[in-house]
Amino acid sequence: MSFEAWTIFALFWVVFVVTPGPNHLNCIQTGMAHGMRRGLWAVAAILTQAVLFLSLSAAGITALIAASPLAFDAARLLGAAVLIWLGLRGWLLARRPGRSAGLGRAALGAVFNIWLRRALASCFIAYGVLLGSAATAAGRV
Repeated sequence: MSFEAWTIFALFWVVFVVTPGPNHLNCIQTGMAHGMRRGLWAVAAILTQAVLFLSLSAAGITALIAASPLAFDAARLLGAAVLIWLGLRGWLLARRPGRSAGLGRAALGAVFNIWLRRALASCFIAYGVLLGSAATAAGRV
């Protein structure tokens, strides 16, 4: 990847990291349920993941995976399995009330009610199934 292409990729990644989305919800939920210290650990984990992703992209790991259909299929199926597991776990744990850290169960329940949590878990499951059944690097459909 050329430096210009990587710079454009990195700028788009920064935009995606700083705009609200699932990462922000994770940090908010972790902070509300477990306190500010654990919430900051969630932020650190997300930023570490972003730096790792950018570093691996710059190193050309995507080209290595694309060049090996077996490695691509293994990464794809592993990712699908993790997403399905996270979705099933989220679905099953949706009824369990969150622990509050001084903000109150009412606020936590209003933001993260059971149906919203199950809908988000269903998205993980659906994405995992779609990822697992997608065409492989070898071009199979």
